[in-house]
Amino acid sequence: MKTAVFTIGSRNYFAHVKTLMASLAETNPEWDRFAAIADSIQFLEADGFTLLAPEDIDLPHLHQMAFRYSIMEFNTAIKPFVFKTLLTKLGYDRVIYLDPDIYVYDRMNELEEAFEKGNSIILTPHMTGINSDDKKPTDVDILLSGTYNLGFLGLAKSEETFEFLEWWSKKLEKLCFIAHASGIFVDQKWVDLVPGFFDNVYILRHEGYNTAYWNLAHRKPEKREGKFYYNGKPLIFFHFSGINITNLYNVSKHQDRFTIDDLGLTRELYESYASTVLHNGHAMYKMMPYAFGTFDNGDIVSDHYRVIYREHSRIQQMCGENPFEKFEIFATIDYIEKNALSAQCGVNVDGLQKRLMKFKNYFNIMNKWIKLSDASASIENYLTEHNYTKIAIYGMGELGERLYETLKDSKQITLMYGIDKTKKVSVDNFTVYNLNDKLPEVDAIIVSATFDFNAIKKSLSEKVNYPIISLEEVIMRCGDI
Repeated sequence: MKTAVFTIGSRNYFAHVKTLMASLAETNPEWDRFAAIADSIQFLEADGFTLLAPEDIDLPHLHQMAFRYSIMEFNTAIKPFVFKTLLTKLGYDRVIYLDPDIYVYDRMNELEEAFEKGNSIILTPHMTGINSDDKKPTDVDILLSGTYNLGFLGLAKSEETFEFLEWWSKKLEKLCFIAHASGIFVDQKWVDLVPGFFDNVYILRHEGYNTAYWNLAHRKPEKREGKFYYNGKPLIFFHFSGINITNLYNVSKHQDRFTIDDLGLTRELYESYASTVLHNGHAMYKMMPYAFGTFDNGDIVSDHYRVIYREHSRIQQMCGENPFEKFEIFATIDYIEKNALSAQCGVNVDGLQKRLMKFKNYFNIMNKWIKLSDASASIENYLTEHNYTKIAIYGMGELGERLYETLKDSKQITLMYGIDKTKKVSVDNFTVYNLNDKLPEVDAIIVSATFDFNAIKKSLSEKVNYPIISLEEVIMRCGDI
């Protein structure tokens, strides 16, 4: 049988990936080894295993998934899609997944035997014994996170395996986040349903598999002739979940049952593992930025943005295929929220959409204006050709002031005054009227506002009989750029 084993990690965790892969090469060398990178693969080099970039995996909407999830959520969300890629595109008969913070100490003979007996889906439970104290993780913590630890999963090619992967992948495309109150914990909680759905599911209870902080209280360690045993069973792989490589004292950030001083023989495993990960470049890799952590312009994608995106379908529609290109949408969200325009229960999407259109119109005008080789002459020529030589400017915001600066020294165009509904001041001896004032005669009023031009034109038309034109029209018709 053709067998593959894979892990998933981002660049900041690549030292762990290398450590796992080296342990597999030593203990189970006949398996082909893969590392799926939920990140850019730039600057990463594989030694005896194959890297899979996000583009190598059949993800339905890569950029939408990556934006929807935090780094941890995205790493777990792509798992069924990697299984599919290895089983179908690359033609493997059996595929095993292991978390990158696992170290394999021996051959997985028991796993092979379970496959040989016709099992399609092989799981390991978090707990194979009862914890008698009230320390974390409690039984409730395990129930909230999931009965089976998805740091390990073995699948054999079969009809029910593909049925399982099809169901699981649809869930994880959009529902792979941490939401205990909603009954969801990334990819893991979903699998509680699997033994009830499918016949050929095997629960591997061997206490040398997936030994970790959550079951150490009922797995007694021994060491014989250099090998570790737990409850008399040889240690196959240990899961160093939540470890702090540079400070082992708390054992894992997810528990308070032990300190490193309480572990007895197991302390040796932790110290050896940490030393190996450090040797494999942990200090360098942990500093590598996450490729899906910023917008295309370099601004940070906050977790708040990710939640807003996944909870509002209209924002998803506005973002299109690649939300990383849509920084202005989320800048607008910030603007709305800072100005108390959001409802208590969430974002005011109608307000957001209106503000976004203003941003888009503004950026389009500025982009065209900047590209004009000689904006002053072009605008002058346009206005002169239309016999607009005495001009008023409506809207003395940024665009209005820029138009003023462009034309104030013109020999062909005379700027008569400005109009602004919120202020009545002078700018360099340039009179700015309020909308309610009597407006002197001009050849045309140029409206600098980037939104609601028709409404502004209607309001002005009730006061004056002069032509009313938009700055957007002037800019877009200046030259052929």
